[in-house]
Amino acid sequence: MSKKMSLILASLTLVSGLILYFIPRQLAPVCQRMPDKPPMACFWGSQACLGLALCAIALGLVLLVLSFVKECKSSFQAGLGTANLLLGAIVYMVLVRFIGGCKNPEMGCRLHTLPAYTLMALVFVLLGLVYLFQGLKSASKK
Repeated sequence: MSKKMSLILASLTLVSGLILYFIPRQLAPVCQRMPDKPPMACFWGSQACLGLALCAIALGLVLLVLSFVKECKSSFQAGLGTANLLLGAIVYMVLVRFIGGCKNPEMGCRLHTLPAYTLMALVFVLLGLVYLFQGLKSASKK
């Protein structure tokens, strides 16, 4: 994998992780925890999203550092970048299938937040596929 491609993919992973982090906070806020009631599902989904976003940010930072290391094999970078596939699947399954959002389909978390999570899950899957194909392409050249 070329250094330029590696740098672009690592940057995209990092930016996608940051976007995933800011979805429940700023971009598409979820329902806040009410003081006298138990938290709704969308609150717990946003908490899970924050943890997954931190994993994505850490992955992006590691990939960014590895793109500057000359001795790092591109197959190692591709293998690590393919973790985006798993991350995208986890984001989708945890936030859309397992935890979900409010039961009312007219709530903001159902209208804005869950579609944003689904879009970001798709972005991570696509990044993982690009890493996988770039790794296979560079391995076949050797």
